[in-house]
Amino acid sequence: MHGRTHNAMKVRFRGSPSFVGMLAQMLRDEGLEVDYAPPFEDRGTGDTLVEVVLYVADKGVDVAVVALLGDKVGAAIKRFRERVPRVQVNIVDDTSRRETPPATE
Repeated sequence: MHGRTHNAMKVRFRGSPSFVGMLAQMLRDEGLEVDYAPPFEDRGTGDTLVEVVLYVADKGVDVAVVALLGDKVGAAIKRFRERVPRVQVNIVDDTSRRETPPATE
């Protein structure tokens, strides 16, 4: 998923690097495409926190029903939070719900 599409969202993850892959998989389980740079994991203390931005898109959703993208992302985040409650995950850029500004003459 190179380049942002009109039906994409940005999700911010803050927590242990070992849980980023789990979140990405839960998003994929919802039928979404996920793109992110895996964090460097220092095998030292185990107290390492990372912040990762995941770009999420759904090529199967057209402009008329892009609100479904937010529902899918929300469902995956809810399931993730139930399994890993201490990790911070939230949607920081919801381009799927932005309306196109009216054309000016």
